[in-house]
Amino acid sequence: MLKHKLIRIGSTKKYLILLTFFVVFLLSTRLTNSAIQVIPGWYGVEQWEIDVCNQWAGSEEAQGGASTQGEPTTLSRTTVSLQAKKTVYNIENQSNLYESSWYLEPIGNDIDYQVHLIDSQGIRNKIGEGTATKTEAAKGYYADYATNDYQFVEIDYGISVLTVPVVFT
Repeated sequence: MLKHKLIRIGSTKKYLILLTFFVVFLLSTRLTNSAIQVIPGWYGVEQWEIDVCNQWAGSEEAQGGASTQGEPTTLSRTTVSLQAKKTVYNIENQSNLYESSWYLEPIGNDIDYQVHLIDSQGIRNKIGEGTATKTEAAKGYYADYATNDYQFVEIDYGISVLTVPVVFT
């Protein structure tokens, strides 16, 4: 009977050792599989995705390769960027500092543009104007102290308008 109990205890130890190895194996396999699932494999591209990219992410010419005739190859549709900030000074009667910058690059024809700061009453103050071409983008920077309460900056270009709020710092 004592011999039977010893065999049983020995079998239990072997069982626990095998169980431990099995659990470690399962955990390592599970961790490896979950790491693979975090970064899934590439998927097939559907036609609607190609259509969206062609419509909004660039021209077919730009996706087709480099220019061979010395003409610039545009990589996107008309690009426009606009921002403005107001720095408030609390020193005596110091006016607020307004700064604005812009960038405009058309994909096709030249575009005339104007940039305005707009106050809380809707009054517009022109701070920049010019013409942007596909070979020479328009860019500008404006900084001045003013007592006006400017709320927005706006760029009018071609038949489009972009209006963004003035950020307060």
